[in-house]
Amino acid sequence: MIGSALDRGTALQVLYFAPVASGRHPELLERARAAGIPVRPLAPGVLERVADTKTPQSVLAVAPLVTVPLDSLDAEGLVLVAVDLNDPGNAGTLLRAAEAAGAAGVVVCGDSVDVHQPKVVRASAGSIVGVPIVRDRRDAVTVIRSLTARGRVVLAAVGSGGAAPEAVDLTGRVAIVLGGEARGLAPEVVAACSAGITLPMVDPVESLNVAIAGAVLAFEAARQERAAAAKPPRGRS
Repeated sequence: MIGSALDRGTALQVLYFAPVASGRHPELLERARAAGIPVRPLAPGVLERVADTKTPQSVLAVAPLVTVPLDSLDAEGLVLVAVDLNDPGNAGTLLRAAEAAGAAGVVVCGDSVDVHQPKVVRASAGSIVGVPIVRDRRDAVTVIRSLTARGRVVLAAVGSGGAAPEAVDLTGRVAIVLGGEARGLAPEVVAACSAGITLPMVDPVESLNVAIAGAVLAFEAARQERAAAAKPPRGRS
């Protein structure tokens, strides 16, 4: 996590390390020092008392909480919108998939998990500081209307009745709305979207984990973007 944050140029405030870290992670400590980050040693047993895991790593860093306003997501590319996403592992995995696919950002709204809680941070494997994240406390319909007003085509990921992803143009300013693990998307949320999109599945499988579904859709959007970029200009072969 700390290495990933340094890779992304995150402005870490301080790094603490247990005595064993000097032997385990000397390169990491040196990278932090070279980046101008204060590096502080801890006495034996201190890190174990302040960390939230039973067997923590021997280094710990403090980073600023960074979220962006919805209005700032004006870049071209896909935006994933998570509604009532409760599982921290799913939330972190979705952030990881969004960054890996080159998404423009992730919006977390409704009654969703805190994206900065430790399990989400760990599950993101560094993407918590690598992809723009909007934590919007408003209801999903209001968020969808805001995205639509800013020129995005908003699609609802639904279990059935939607178009197959490859049949929908996912390039440019598109947002895909994903429902939480327990109930999916409410009818009024689906109705606020421009259309529905459904992953074709072989019977008897009826649904996928929300993080997996989001990853599949994000990478389909990335595939379409690459294909569009590879097309020659009109009038040329």
